[in-house]
Amino acid sequence: MATVNNPNNKEKNKWRGGFDESDIDEMDLGVDEELFYPPNHKLGEKTLRQQKQMKEAEQTMKAAGWLDKCQTNLPEVDLTQFTSNIFVPATGWKNTIKTMREKMLALKLTNAPSKRPSKTIFNASDIKPNEVRILSATYCNQNFRAEKIQNPNIIDETVQKFSLNQKQERAFRIIANHAVLPTSEQLKMYLGGMAGTGKSQVIKSLIHMFQMWGEPYRFVVLAPTGTAAALLNGSTYHYMLGIRIKKDDSSQNTTTIAEIQGCLRGVEYIFIDEISMVSCNELYSVSARLAEVTNEHELPFGGMNMILSGDFAQLPATGGASL
Repeated sequence: MATVNNPNNKEKNKWRGGFDESDIDEMDLGVDEELFYPPNHKLGEKTLRQQKQMKEAEQTMKAAGWLDKCQTNLPEVDLTQFTSNIFVPATGWKNTIKTMREKMLALKLTNAPSKRPSKTIFNASDIKPNEVRILSATYCNQNFRAEKIQNPNIIDETVQKFSLNQKQERAFRIIANHAVLPTSEQLKMYLGGMAGTGKSQVIKSLIHMFQMWGEPYRFVVLAPTGTAAALLNGSTYHYMLGIRIKKDDSSQNTTTIAEIQGCLRGVEYIFIDEISMVSCNELYSVSARLAEVTNEHELPFGGMNMILSGDFAQLPATGGASL
């Protein structure tokens, strides 16, 4: 087994924190180091470990035959590297994406009202300590029917179109019925369930319903990661609400409250998926930012109707304490 340690110059091979390269030499992972250790390398401890593990995985795959050439009758694929004739710098792509987003947002907000409509049945200033109010929750009843003639038909047709089961339909109708009421209290709902239970199907059915009503601007889908948001054609709440990912991030947060108000114009329902990955301080940041946007500081999330979805038995929060 090859070695990279120079016994005549051991002090120069000391890594930060007192870690010596000889410690890695003693870790025999069954990989020939000459295959990936460059001569007189100056790589760090973490990089060396990663390269060693990657080479070990590659050799394992080769031994298993996974990297062998497939014997098929399919035509050969042209592996010539593609080179674009158009060069656009990173700032150019960024501006192009920003322009496309603005066009899509303008199209979505074509029929959106200039101001967010108020549907609450009482003002936050009317709330008194130690006072209990009984609020109507007729939209939770199974036999609830909207006052508008066209709304029940669209709701029923959406249930059939997406083949919602009993529990999915119940969650869908609670939100749909709440949306057709002219006045109602703030909706704060948690939609839970294991992976594969159809939470995403409920989201897709809600998006379809608002589109059929001609009011897609009323409902937005957010998620803590770009991957989760992309699966639902949504956005990250960091981008939509202008929340920095890290408090110690030195980059300037140039998103103003006016810009966020423009993005959320006409929005009444915010759906946050993968809520298990959202920490307590992040959820507070979402609530505080929405309070600034709506200028309603007496109600959680600025009085915005919130639907939180996810499974707390799956991925935990990484930026702080879990909910």
